[in-house]
Amino acid sequence: LQSVLTKVTVELLLRNYENKNSKKASGVGCDLFKLSCDVKFIICIKLGKLSACINKSSTKVFRQAKAINFDNENLVDKQFTRSFTEPYKGIISLFIEARDKDIFSDQLIDEYNSVLNIAISSESTQPIPYNVTQLGKYKSGSNLQYSVKVYCSQGYYGNDCTSYCDKTSELCNPDSCKEDIFGDDSFKGIYRFNETQVNMTNIIPCKYNEVANVTRKCTSMLGTGPYWMDPDFEACDTATTKKLNDLNKIPLCNDELGNSSCWFPDKIIQKANEIVDSSSLITTQQEVSLVSRIINEVVLNSTSAEKISSGMLNLVDKLLEVNSSILSEAQTITNSSRNILSSLDLLAVLMAGDPNTTDLDITKSNIALNGRIVSNSNTYITTFQNHEKQMQVVISNEEKSRGMLASILIPGSSFSNTNNSIYSIVYTNPNLFTTNNSLVIKKSTENSTKTGVAASIILSATVANQMMVNLKSPVLVKFKIINVNNLTGKYDCYFWNFTLDYWSNVGCRFVSKNNFTVTCECDHLTNFALIFDVSQDEKTTIQMIGNKASDRISLIGCAVSLVGLFLTALNLVLFKKLRQKLPMKILFCLSMSLMAMLIVFLSGVNRGSSSSIFSCRLVAGLLHYFVLTSFCWTAVEGLNLYINFVTIFKKYSPNKFMLFSSIFAWGFPLIIIIITASLGGYSDVDAKVCIIRHYYFYYGLLTPVAVILLVNFFTFCIVMKKINARNFKKSVHYKHTLYSSRIAFSCSTLLGLSWVFGIFALNKVARHFQILFVIFNSLQGFFIFVFYIARNPEIQSEWRLLLNKLIVRDKKNHKMGIKNKGYVSDTSKNASENFSNLTDLSVTSK
Repeated sequence: LQSVLTKVTVELLLRNYENKNSKKASGVGCDLFKLSCDVKFIICIKLGKLSACINKSSTKVFRQAKAINFDNENLVDKQFTRSFTEPYKGIISLFIEARDKDIFSDQLIDEYNSVLNIAISSESTQPIPYNVTQLGKYKSGSNLQYSVKVYCSQGYYGNDCTSYCDKTSELCNPDSCKEDIFGDDSFKGIYRFNETQVNMTNIIPCKYNEVANVTRKCTSMLGTGPYWMDPDFEACDTATTKKLNDLNKIPLCNDELGNSSCWFPDKIIQKANEIVDSSSLITTQQEVSLVSRIINEVVLNSTSAEKISSGMLNLVDKLLEVNSSILSEAQTITNSSRNILSSLDLLAVLMAGDPNTTDLDITKSNIALNGRIVSNSNTYITTFQNHEKQMQVVISNEEKSRGMLASILIPGSSFSNTNNSIYSIVYTNPNLFTTNNSLVIKKSTENSTKTGVAASIILSATVANQMMVNLKSPVLVKFKIINVNNLTGKYDCYFWNFTLDYWSNVGCRFVSKNNFTVTCECDHLTNFALIFDVSQDEKTTIQMIGNKASDRISLIGCAVSLVGLFLTALNLVLFKKLRQKLPMKILFCLSMSLMAMLIVFLSGVNRGSSSSIFSCRLVAGLLHYFVLTSFCWTAVEGLNLYINFVTIFKKYSPNKFMLFSSIFAWGFPLIIIIITASLGGYSDVDAKVCIIRHYYFYYGLLTPVAVILLVNFFTFCIVMKKINARNFKKSVHYKHTLYSSRIAFSCSTLLGLSWVFGIFALNKVARHFQILFVIFNSLQGFFIFVFYIARNPEIQSEWRLLLNKLIVRDKKNHKMGIKNKGYVSDTSKNASENFSNLTDLSVTSK
């Protein structure tokens, strides 16, 4: 009897309890000065009018505690199960108290109240996790994690656990599913499924097409009893399909000749819009095909474009919102997309012959149309999004670039008549222009097709009564780049080939890409779009792999170079004696400039999706400036080498030289930056990489860098000639060669001659020079540190002095410290005399 009365079982699993008490909670929840404690949970579960409480449970809780400062408490999983005789209404209430259990009274720590809406599950179903966070009694953040599941007690089944099956009695029939009503009248209909035996299928004719059937199977599960599976409506039509199909059966009248047995085209279009608007969304390929057929029949039987144009565009606007896979399926089965596009072209022709549509402007969310009569002068077709978030097309004799998403410039020489009717349509997405749910493209230089990604809206143009093909003066097409993020490929302009159902670039050529706008030229008019070619041939793949390898080498090298430059600057800051020498002052400025360049490069050159255009332009400007200052300081270093080793001026002021050098190295690049910015050089940054491009790169960066490299090269040759002349008679051939090679490598590094590899990275050997440039240039700071700091005996001596001062502190070792200091000083002096001024470039200027 008790088993029969117990209908619902609730299973509660306490998973984790965390509580961060403040100092005010001294002793609460834990015995004072102990590292562990017991927490007692009082749990009450209420279902309907009945409730069951558990108040004798305690669970060991561990926490890292130091006296009265308690940290997180962790509760080991503990399960509680209670059964109820009440029918289940879908809601249970939980009341949980956490109390301490120690030598004192059980004080309240936290309490939780929850109302849960949980569906009936099977006993084997995983429980639903819950997480409750709140302020406890002591205003400390606490968190309780638990899981709950509700299932029918043994023998009961159903959503409320009131149905009972016992094969030993006649209380119920455990082998059939009860009668059930299921469905939606606005979709595929409401159906009544009669009582059906387990493992049998109930078959009912579809409401909106009786030649097909809806099926539903009755099955059974141990512990839950018989239950219905979801119905199979796949073969059934929707209510929208039924209405559209009935509309398609109505004969069409000509606009001028009608009778009571047919409908005029404008009435058909109006009724089709009412049917589509009453449905939330077109959901099947049958509905797409029916709408396509209605549009095509209407435009073929209409003589007035004014009456049907708005309704037609409204239907196409709805179709552009349909899932692309549904549109693609409909195109494969019934050529629906091709019929729709052909119908829109026929509409444009019809508008040309209708005097009421020579000046027409229709705007929708996903499509827009504009018609105008223009003279035989340059005509601009521009599309943008208006303040109501609708697409809009403007045809005029003036260019409108503000907010432009796409534009077409038709030269006046392309028109054969004085007055010309132009019609333009814009589409926000390419869903009507796909093949097998893919954007298929074919280049004029290739035999096979590829897959692309639409990087713009689609813009079409039609000139009435004129074939706009093989134009002597090409039309200029511009697109704003959209819809492309984190993809690798190439932009190009394509047109839709109606005959072959793919995008082709025949007759179009890429002109430029400027500030997220791509410009192309085409010798014909049709549906244009900017498409991003994401396919890769073998050559492109190898090149990408090489680029990724170069990127990794460059990043690692730049990081090592930064460390080397930092250590170089650190040594020059620590030792005042070194900073007084002119070569070291120049070296310090060069190091700081290179450090700034590398920091800007690593932190900002790759533009993320969240970066603004302004920040990208700022990075491009800073990178431009510090590259130029770095080269200017190499020019100063070259001049100092020339003065010291070639001319050896008698009257030579190091301070004045450093002053004029600073003005040149920091000021001259600033002038170039200001000129470049005033000419708009930083508005032409790439979408992904923040650097200057095109003419600004050649004249604002490459030209001054090339001039400085050329001057440094000749300076390097003259200095090396002097070095060889001085050392030839003083050393044997082997030592002379080794010594000269080391000096040459040092000078070439400091003077930036490794950048020559970057200029020579052209043609067939480009890959080799690029790798050499990446390796040598990214490690430039490391080479500077090794050759001019780490290998400098004078700096080594300074470090010995500094370390001895730190180590020798007590009075007992004072005399030994003096001796060591004297010894080190002598060693430093001898080492400095033996080390060539040419190697460390540390000649003391007079």
